[in-house]
This record gives sequence, structure tokens and C-alpha cells, in this order.
Amino acid sequence: MSTKLLTLVYDEMPQDLSPDEAVFCLFSAVAADVAVRAYAAKTWAQFAEAVGLPFDELVDTTGDWGEEIAEAFGKVPRPSDPFRLADYWGMWCFAGLVIPPCQAAVLAVFDRPAINRLLTDVGFEFAGGAPGSDGDAIIFRDIGLIPRLEQEIAGRRLQRQISIRGAPRLLAKAMGLA
Repeated sequence: MSTKLLTLVYDEMPQDLSPDEAVFCLFSAVAADVAVRAYAAKTWAQFAEAVGLPFDELVDTTGDWGEEIAEAFGKVPRPSDPFRLADYWGMWCFAGLVIPPCQAAVLAVFDRPAINRLLTDVGFEFAGGAPGSDGDAIIFRDIGLIPRLEQEIAGRRLQRQISIRGAPRLLAKAMGLA
């Protein structure tokens, strides 16, 4: 069980993904930041920096990702070779490097039973295959759940375990839709 502060942010799902009704999502601030930096990368060296790895480690064909990256790119990329995350998003060769922010939140919450209970008690839904989440997501349809969640965090004395804040338009940006 993890005791590190979990920072979740919330935003409305982009209209492209949820056109019929407002659906909000709790997602990982850390995973969103990595995804935004990865989408901004224009070269393989910038991508390596975005995901926090030395370039040589990223493309090492005896390491965790190098062989798969070489296969996807057609060769072992050079630092200056062009990169566009949208060309690779969701491919198995990037597993663990750029995790969809909604899915990262679910994974983090499942590792923290008290927070999992808290979210369920307050009324958040754990949705498998939620729109645009590349997997599971923690969703809600009523923005009024956020003040209730904040009250419950304080009431259960979980302030050192979970932090919640709004992040308008961050989810769309982290998913490459903005």
C-alpha cells in the first residue's frame, strides 16, 4: 500500500469523447504532465526527456523498450529523428512510458484501499472502457461530488494521502485533443 500523496485532478471529458452528456473524470496529474510533455516532443531525444529517461536507455535494444521502438520506427532512432506521440499512442512498445491519465488514476487508487473506499462511498464510478480513457477511468456526472469529496477527505483525515484539484482543459491536452 502506497503512502505517497496521490494528486488527482478533474476535468470534463472532451466533447469528442462524450458528446451526449457531461462526463467528468478524475485523472493522474503526474501522468497528464508526462503525456503533455510527450505530445510536445518533436524529436526522439525530446521524447526521452519527457518520459524521464536518458535517450540511450530508451533506445537500448537490450533494455525494456529499445527493440520494440526500433521495430515500430523501422530502425533504432537517432536523437534528432522526428517524433510524434500520436503516431505511437497506445502501442505495446510504449507500455509504461506514457500511461493514459485516466487509467493511471485507477491503477493508483486500486493500490490505496482507503481512497478506493472513499471514492466509491462518495459516488464516483469505476468505468471499464470509459470514453477516451484507453481503459478504465474514474468518472462522475455531477460536479457537486467534488465539494462532497473534499469534505469526506477532511472528515476521514486523508489530506496526506489524496489531493484533488480542478484542471480545465488539461485532460484534452494530455490526450492530444487540444
